[in-house]
Amino acid sequence: MNVSCSRTELREALRVVQGVVDPRNIKPILKDIHLRVVGDMLELSATDLEVGIKYFVRDVEIKSTGGIVVPVEPLVGIVNESPDERLTLQVKDLGMLVQGKGSRFQVMGLSEEEFPTIPDFPDGSALELEAAVFKEMVEKTIFAVSLEKQRYALNGVLLVTKEKAAKIEMVGTDGHRLAVIRRKANAAAPFAASAIISVKALQEVLKMISGEEIVKLLISERQALIRTERGVLVAQLVDGRFPPYKEVIPDDCDKKLEIEAEELSDAIRQASVLTMSGSRTIWLKFASGSLTIESNDPELGEAHVTIDVKYEGAPIEMRFSPEFLLDGLKAIGKERIRLEMKDPGRPAVMRVGPDYVYLIMPIVQD
Repeated sequence: MNVSCSRTELREALRVVQGVVDPRNIKPILKDIHLRVVGDMLELSATDLEVGIKYFVRDVEIKSTGGIVVPVEPLVGIVNESPDERLTLQVKDLGMLVQGKGSRFQVMGLSEEEFPTIPDFPDGSALELEAAVFKEMVEKTIFAVSLEKQRYALNGVLLVTKEKAAKIEMVGTDGHRLAVIRRKANAAAPFAASAIISVKALQEVLKMISGEEIVKLLISERQALIRTERGVLVAQLVDGRFPPYKEVIPDDCDKKLEIEAEELSDAIRQASVLTMSGSRTIWLKFASGSLTIESNDPELGEAHVTIDVKYEGAPIEMRFSPEFLLDGLKAIGKERIRLEMKDPGRPAVMRVGPDYVYLIMPIVQD
């Protein structure tokens, strides 16, 4: 292999594929990346055997084809520190020569035949949706996913499609909160699916998205395949049974508040200042025309923040984790929300329009 390529594009490709590499992996080759010429592009790939990425550098001049496997960290350091607009990558035996105008580096590598195969995105029907839609769906659910390793089925986002229907649904939960979003794909889905995709895989896909483009998805029995304009991601699906989330979303709430998400977020942050990070809780006290947010910490003091709101229903007091509330409000952004409640022992629900729900369990005192 002998190619000349844009340093900017190469640096971006390395940023994307490096996220898959696990430096703690016991298999040395999984700490490396595979570079090879594919058609008129330079392909960089990495895998931890659960998530694999192929990402393409297009601004390439190809003198000869081929490939090599090299450690990712030295190459990232070389490319990041180089002042050159273009770099030459030349494979000789089991080494790669990286050259700029006044620089020359020899990086030792391995034969590309030793690197695990990452499947290509197959031809044929796929679910297609706008990149902005896919990005919104991931960002409004991924924050609610469980980080507890023993709750394996909750360590990813559930993706649900129905064959010949254009609706797509994503769900994230950790058992204490739940985020559900529904959006339209560009056309009816060519397959039905109910698949759990890992947080790592979805985070990597977000790195692969740039600008206005179409994201393509395919779900097989064990894998999710996602194609963007610049690359392909293949992820093993998370095993396990996702909980029946629709059953926990209440439909009998008789206490309702309408407010801008940013206004509520600002008030919660103010009231949370005097709380210990290890045991942060706040009270939300709803009454006609007002919402008072209070915190009380024996070591730090008390906080009371009152704002005017549009509230319907009898007065109610509920205790929450401020982080859980703020996570949802951050994902919602600048939109207007409707907060619905029934009683202090049941979940509260934030709604944005008909197709986004964020449910939070309150903290119930013994």
